[in-house]
Amino acid sequence: MLKIRCLRLLIVLAMCAAGAFAQSAGIVRGRVADASGAAVDRAKVRLENVRRGFNQETTTNDEGRFQFSNLPFETYTLIVSQSGFAEVSKQIGLRSTVLAETEISLAPTAASERETKLSLRQTDEEEPIITDRPDFTESPQTVPRRFKAQIESGLTFARVGKVKETSLGEVLVRVPVAERVELRFGVPNYVFVRAASGGHPDDRATGFDDAFFGAKIALSEGAGETGLFKKPAAALLIGTSLPTGARAFREDNLQPEAVLALSVDLSERFALSSNVGYVRASDGGERFNQVFGTLSLGAGLSKRVGAYLEVYGFTRVEAATRQSARFANGGVTFLVNKNFQLDARVGVGLGNNISGPDYFFGFGFARRF
Repeated sequence: MLKIRCLRLLIVLAMCAAGAFAQSAGIVRGRVADASGAAVDRAKVRLENVRRGFNQETTTNDEGRFQFSNLPFETYTLIVSQSGFAEVSKQIGLRSTVLAETEISLAPTAASERETKLSLRQTDEEEPIITDRPDFTESPQTVPRRFKAQIESGLTFARVGKVKETSLGEVLVRVPVAERVELRFGVPNYVFVRAASGGHPDDRATGFDDAFFGAKIALSEGAGETGLFKKPAAALLIGTSLPTGARAFREDNLQPEAVLALSVDLSERFALSSNVGYVRASDGGERFNQVFGTLSLGAGLSKRVGAYLEVYGFTRVEAATRQSARFANGGVTFLVNKNFQLDARVGVGLGNNISGPDYFFGFGFARRF
């Protein structure tokens, strides 16, 4: 009987000890982030109590989270470190089984900040301006988000039968609003139309043409490899004209359009680009459907000088006729610096029996801010 009572006493004491141990075990849980609030993964987290000789260590997961369990009630020092960030220490007191949660914010070291700024400058240097002029083909690249805007402008002279036409301005303002999205504002051109030698003296007019508003959405950055059959960079362009021009050059109807832009790097020096587009066009108030396509071969002649050859055509350019139109043009670009480019171009109509230009030439520039 005495042995049984002793055994029962030992069981009760063991249960009390286990309960006491469970009552004295705490948990420290937390998250490590940088100054922007983004999680810092694989950060080294150490929890120590020098007086008791306690020391535990863990690392943060992909969400920047960590946890220490079964901790005696004590005051601990939490130390967090990660390469490129200043070390942070924090006192945490455990007095009950209530979960102790904490948020740790890491600030970059001065050396890390300098390296980041240098990296951004180097990135800018590695990415010269990419424009949508002087060729007719639109590029699939959007303006990088870290820039405020890109402005492209120019001047074009054209001969249409016995009429000379000058277009001044050609201003396109491209504003990045997301990592792969830009808004596009076409400022009205100022147009001079006058009779050429032998033309009718009444064939003259001046004024602004219609404005344009649209957007470009980058769909793919491409395969990052050279070759004709590699995955191309791609973008979708949508927009419409706005009836804002002078009476001689204004269309009272909106002319919405959609364009798919594609590009592949054939080699380190050559790139092939193409557009396929649709316009719900208007001519003198009469609606018609217009489909167009382009093909442009670009070449880097040096670090600063580029050139291109291009052909493009339209299924229909006038409401009154169903005749198509085809053109060829070529040009050169000169990179003044990584954010400023000059260009020149010249083109001809390919046997068009319509009112499209017989030939044209122009100059322009693009500036990224």
